[in-house]
Amino acid sequence: MSAQLEEVAQKLKAKDSGLEIITRYGVRQGVPWRAESRCFSGKAAVDALLGAGLATSRDEAIELGQQLEEQRLLHHVTHSMAFEDSPVSFYRFQADEAADRNLFNMAHVWRGPVRPGSQVGESLRKQMETLCDLYLTSDGRGVDYDGLAASEEFAKFVRATEELQRVDLFQ
Repeated sequence: MSAQLEEVAQKLKAKDSGLEIITRYGVRQGVPWRAESRCFSGKAAVDALLGAGLATSRDEAIELGQQLEEQRLLHHVTHSMAFEDSPVSFYRFQADEAADRNLFNMAHVWRGPVRPGSQVGESLRKQMETLCDLYLTSDGRGVDYDGLAASEEFAKFVRATEELQRVDLFQ
């Protein structure tokens, strides 16, 4: 189901889906007060799901939007409400959240098992030690950033940090 929903999200994000993803400005008592970038209304998403043939009714499109939210592929911009067919409720794709905020570990949603924080931390520590061994200069005062950025080891480390999204801090 998850792979199917990821495909739905990609189709919905496609430029030809009809979903307009723009910066919206909130107004409080007639004064602009908050900008939400890379977002869309619930109504626009429902319309786009119908227009792209991904749903056959508004109710089905709403259910699909709720499933996308449950799988953490999209969310309400303030994380305060579930997906609904509304022109005034705004949502953002998780990948756009990462791009908007330049967050290191949010480009993809972690779908693996939830592990205790101590295990995740130890795994990341070992990967960081390997990176230091490989890309720290021999005198220990510099880093080969070009080599590091181009390495498969660093790409694996970046992917591994995505697990921090779902770490169990209480186990």
